[in-house]
Amino acid sequence: MFIAVSCSNGSDYKDYQEETNFSQITSEEPSNNESNSQNKNTEKTSSNENNSNGFVYIKGGTVSKNVGKEGCPFYNASETPVTIESFYIAEIETTYKKWLEVYEWATSDERGEEKYTLNEGWQGNYGDKSNGTPLMPVTFLSWRDAIVWCNAASEMDKLEPVYLISETDNIPVRQAETSTVASGLGKAEKAYVNKSANGYRLPTKAEWEYAARGGNPNIESWNYDYSGTNNIEELIDYAVCIVSNLKNIVTNTAEVKSKKPNYAGLYDMSGNVWEWCYDKYSTTERIFRGGGWIYSANFCTVYYRGYVDNLKNSSADAVTIIDLYQVYGKSSDVGFRVVRNANK
Repeated sequence: MFIAVSCSNGSDYKDYQEETNFSQITSEEPSNNESNSQNKNTEKTSSNENNSNGFVYIKGGTVSKNVGKEGCPFYNASETPVTIESFYIAEIETTYKKWLEVYEWATSDERGEEKYTLNEGWQGNYGDKSNGTPLMPVTFLSWRDAIVWCNAASEMDKLEPVYLISETDNIPVRQAETSTVASGLGKAEKAYVNKSANGYRLPTKAEWEYAARGGNPNIESWNYDYSGTNNIEELIDYAVCIVSNLKNIVTNTAEVKSKKPNYAGLYDMSGNVWEWCYDKYSTTERIFRGGGWIYSANFCTVYYRGYVDNLKNSSADAVTIIDLYQVYGKSSDVGFRVVRNANK
């Protein structure tokens, strides 16, 4: 069952560049004199650099500036500073094309006992492969699918998987079940997180918001409501979502890089599809952020968050979000992007 909750009690052109092999990302911090060629915002300089392999380097720091809404990572930060370590984040949401490439490698029978099991996913809003395009974000996958895919992508690119069966066992979690998960080793929810690994992983909710705000607490866009703009009139230039006062009509997801990037050079941090984060909202519920194509602008702020019960398909006190296909966290408007540790 999908839930959407604000961090407060409040109410509510096509420019795609072919994906590169992001396994070649460097572990070195980019030099300060490198320019962010993808930055199209009005602010002239950025501390974050776009590494040419599809990732953006986000320089960490300590946030001691109150921003956002109650319940979000940087709310009341001046009293309780929040430290973010430097990391790399994919400049785009994971496309169906990239998902399928890893999926086919991971689920091949040739892998024997190391074969992965996970959902094939959809092309954006389309389960029918004759519709949509491979360059739309992959959707209709659960939080478990995203976790297991990160491990598969890491293995395929000869990196260290992040999510392991246990602290003493170096075996990656390779199974993404599609039914209620019992307790025990080998489950995505029970995975040991190898924080020193150099492989792909989901961002924490704090990392996600830090990047969505532009990756620098000292810039103007850090305080924007949306990722890339603070002007509702400009939102359709940055986000695939419904902006009611402009009466724009959104009927499906868009290919990645269809809109302008935020200050850090990241696309679709507001709108297009919700993005899974690693964090729990409660014992069984997992967080996703950013809003989706079928949602109105107030869901697409950098501080709004949604969550889903990862184990159950219904809840007596749940607030249902529009989606007829939701099953164990799967939806036509939820996807993800990956991050990697820096200096690992």
